[in-house]
Amino acid sequence: MMQLLHQLLLRFLGAPTLVLIGERVRGFAEIYNSRPHGFADTAFVVEPEWRRRGLGWALLRAAMQAAAESQTNTLRMIFSRHNWPMRKLANKACGKLDIILGEISVDVDLGENERSSWMNATPIKIGVV
Repeated sequence: MMQLLHQLLLRFLGAPTLVLIGERVRGFAEIYNSRPHGFADTAFVVEPEWRRRGLGWALLRAAMQAAAESQTNTLRMIFSRHNWPMRKLANKACGKLDIILGEISVDVDLGENERSSWMNATPIKIGVV
């Protein structure tokens, strides 16, 4: 599943990527490349019933891989400071967290030295449908 998500994000960098399980959309990811500034923004969401099954981590890893392969140095995410699952994902991705006016801004370094830490992280098993 990870490779499929990665291929979809690479192919549609800047356009939405939908994760379909059965006939329903269960997850969604988007990357906006701000290449002149050296970073890309990502946004993604997982349907509530499909959370805590590894789909968010798979989407985030695919977004990081796609951004890294597009010659981007940093992947940026912004989310509510109360979003503890996103904090955990950002920490797992070795992101640098900053709190700004009730939101958390996370920069994930996509350089070669950092890449091995998140690419080799233990994957979370995705529930079988």
